[in-house]
Amino acid sequence: MKRILVPMDFSTPSLAALRQAVHYTQTVGGELLLLHVVEGAPLRWYTVDGLPEAPSAVLDPTAQLMLPQPPPTRVARDLVAEAEWKLAALLPPQPDRFRALVTVGRAAEEIVRVARAQGADLIIMGTHGRRGLRRWFRRSVTDQVRRQAPAAVLTVGPDRLCLEGAADPDALFPALSLGHAA
Repeated sequence: MKRILVPMDFSTPSLAALRQAVHYTQTVGGELLLLHVVEGAPLRWYTVDGLPEAPSAVLDPTAQLMLPQPPPTRVARDLVAEAEWKLAALLPPQPDRFRALVTVGRAAEEIVRVARAQGADLIIMGTHGRRGLRRWFRRSVTDQVRRQAPAAVLTVGPDRLCLEGAADPDALFPALSLGHAA
């Protein structure tokens, strides 16, 4: 079975990559794995404090001091759960062929790890299309994945498709003619 991995950061380029991947998956009858990587702490805490500012406080700055202040409230935001429901909303309703996975870690490392663990035949990634010095000084996640990927990487940019990797894409996906994408 052909497995396509699509890293998703919910940006416009990654949504374009998902559209390409869904088309390819339906064409070859393969399996699509949509991956989101949460970088940093998966649970973020925010403090919400006090009452909204009363209109009288605009006229009298001491008005807020007279009112009893409620204790600050700590609110948690679970980025993993949030990503799971966002990914579920993006996938076509065929759980045997379209799956979503959320991991925590460094994006490029997790993408390569999941590609190896899941036996991905192709990775389709969105890219912002940076060129020149900006790309050289700031290595993107896409650049890091292209260097380490165990499978061919198809990047979907603002104005083009680019295929890189050691695998022969035409042997993997003959119906798509991917070898001519570069």
